Amino acid sequence: MHPEPASRRAAQRRSGTGEVPTAGVHQAICASPTPRSALNWLRTGAGAALLADLATGRLPATHEALDAHPRRAADYLRTLLVTHQVLPARDEALTRAEQRLTRQIADVNPPEHRRL
Repeated sequence: MHPEPASRRAAQRRSGTGEVPTAGVHQAICASPTPRSALNWLRTGAGAALLADLATGRLPATHEALDAHPRRAADYLRTLLVTHQVLPARDEALTRAEQRLTRQIADVNPPEHRRL
């Protein structure tokens, strides 16, 4: 029996599941109706760096981690992760409205006027 690579063991520890969190992403890419598009996205797409970070464990497989990145880069990856049950589904329109409202309230001055 061969020992697992250190990077795989590290990803398993971080995910807490015993599985590398990119398994669902791999399945989604393989099942893509346009494999060439999926391959292009992997090589040059806006989310390619995020996928690399996810695969190495530098980026946790969470909505919050993806929220910290530009939408264009994170949206496709998020959709793959939700579709393949790596992430739980959430109401994206509601989440974005909450984020926008939080930013707008933070811009209100003076601070005592921020109360709803």
